[in-house]
Amino acid sequence: MARLTISTRSQLLGQSIDFTVVMPDGPSRSFSAAPSAASLKAEEATGSSRKVVGERADAPRVCYLLHGTSGNHRTWGDHVVLHREASRRHLAFVSMSAGRSFYLNWDAGLPWSDFLAFELPELVADCVRVDTTPGSAIIAGLSAGGYGAFHAALTHPQLYAAAGSLSGVLDIASAYNRPRRAELYRGAFVTDNIAGSDVDLLALLRAGSADGTLLPKLWAACGSSDHVLPQSRRFLEVAAECGVDLTYREWEGDHDWEFWTPAAAEFFAWLSHEGLCLG
Repeated sequence: MARLTISTRSQLLGQSIDFTVVMPDGPSRSFSAAPSAASLKAEEATGSSRKVVGERADAPRVCYLLHGTSGNHRTWGDHVVLHREASRRHLAFVSMSAGRSFYLNWDAGLPWSDFLAFELPELVADCVRVDTTPGSAIIAGLSAGGYGAFHAALTHPQLYAAAGSLSGVLDIASAYNRPRRAELYRGAFVTDNIAGSDVDLLALLRAGSADGTLLPKLWAACGSSDHVLPQSRRFLEVAAECGVDLTYREWEGDHDWEFWTPAAAEFFAWLSHEGLCLG
């Protein structure tokens, strides 16, 4: 397992950005004393080489993990044993720091959505060997990150094979004007007219279904004591109305890691069941 934290400059954002990559275990190798010149010449002649056990020829699929409004690129790794899941599932986990952006393009010259979809994959591929096949990536997030994951998947469905939401803010229009959240939302959303806009997940879901767009596989979970539960249920209703396949899970839990940790494990298991990673 390799865990890398990269600090670099984003051309799109015009600022420094931090992201963490957790890679699966590499192949097991057998080592012996340094070979003699004669043995090296024999290897060259026969085309043989020293033994590498269990090597995988395929690069791991990327799974982006998005934090909520109070997190950063370390949040997922601080609560979920990502190195174990990376090796078990043969996935490369990528987490970035995005503040309270909701992973949207801001008017103030901070195109977070474009960075996530287009520049971040190139930065990751510059650092580690991963699967760069178009449409192979997975994206998931919690709370505001759940919104960001579904927004990315519904806005750029050609880029992702699957998307997951853990307690996601999935019906932003219904909560936008509530006093407790108004300041938080207005810091990220460039319009007050959320319903029907390109930042309304329900509108994006309906539009994608109506024009026959092949959407990524969708998975969502929410705790039955979570304040965003009505939003998750509303998203489920609209998905059913549109005929969109959404795997939905709900059990007792709140808006915290006591719920998100087992939810993440269920999401990774679902990815395996869907044939998107190893089991």
